Amino acid sequence: MVRAVLVGALALVVSVSSLTTAKAHDWYPWTCCSDRDCRQLAAGELKRDPHGWITPKGIGVPFNDPRIKATPKDHPGVHLCERSDGSVICLYLPEAED
Repeated sequence: MVRAVLVGALALVVSVSSLTTAKAHDWYPWTCCSDRDCRQLAAGELKRDPHGWITPKGIGVPFNDPRIKATPKDHPGVHLCERSDGSVICLYLPEAED
């Protein structure tokens, strides 16, 4: 009986966490994210140098790079989509305010 309750509780936790993960990735285009490659960066994680942006893994992205996209207004902040080797797929930056 106890085991059945524990198994049921575990199944519920897994279901809820997978829904949360899916919801977190629902706005990223498939070409950038593939439902797993993107995340919002914490303040200060993305660095800037004279040539462009430097990711947390030390990968440079030039200012004029086509991988740079505008972050949708309803998902503020900086978002990075990268492969496991650190190579950048897309970098989302907030649009400049007028």
